[in-house]
Amino acid sequence: MFYVLNSADFGLILTWLSFEQVPVYIGAQVLASLCAAFALKVIFHPMMGGGVTVPSGGHGQAFALEFIISFILMFVVTAVATDTRAVSTC
Repeated sequence: MFYVLNSADFGLILTWLSFEQVPVYIGAQVLASLCAAFALKVIFHPMMGGGVTVPSGGHGQAFALEFIISFILMFVVTAVATDTRAVSTC
């Protein structure tokens, strides 16, 4: 069975939190991501190539390519999500 995702799911946790709790939630998310990054660094330290993409060109070229690829990805996701020809499951 597939889960039907609607637009309310994206900000669902923020609707349950009061305004004072939102900075704590964001801080916890950032802290958790930093802990995960350091854990990966400890695990992959001898190899340091594990999970790391090193660009072969300059920083500007890498940024431009990442921007273009991300734009294409978001364009496709948005196009598929808003396609009116798709069969509605709701």
